[in-house]
Amino acid sequence: MKSDLEMGGQLLLFSLSGFRCAVPLKFVARIIPAVAILPLPGAPEIVEGAINFSGKIVPVVNLRKRLFLEEKRAELSDRIVMAHAGERLIGICADSVEGVEECGTITASESIFPGLELVSGVAKIDGKLAIIQDMEKCFMPGEEEALDAAMEGA
Repeated sequence: MKSDLEMGGQLLLFSLSGFRCAVPLKFVARIIPAVAILPLPGAPEIVEGAINFSGKIVPVVNLRKRLFLEEKRAELSDRIVMAHAGERLIGICADSVEGVEECGTITASESIFPGLELVSGVAKIDGKLAIIQDMEKCFMPGEEEALDAAMEGA
């Protein structure tokens, strides 16, 4: 059976340290302006901290750490992509949001990022590549449990 991306679908494109990244649109809840991210002691390294989103404490993930990209200081122009990772709502740090595009050609992640199962693949859209985050596998083994424990203490 083909995945949603193989059959086509829409992607939300965003920029991260000069790289074009994407999340399948069906997982996106909202895009919000950058806000203060509060520390979340005990959370996995990929978690930048937490924000209050509509009265709920939501962890914010920094994919730069997962993709080994250069860190950057937060700016007022940054965005947070609110998206569903399994049953959990998370925020994803983004430098900017490009918009929504139909999937182009998809290359499976195994051929480009061996051993990095958290990336679905790479899409070619308008002649540019975009790294597609696998929202069903946003956390590595043990990270979800560590995040649960940190959230209980928040």
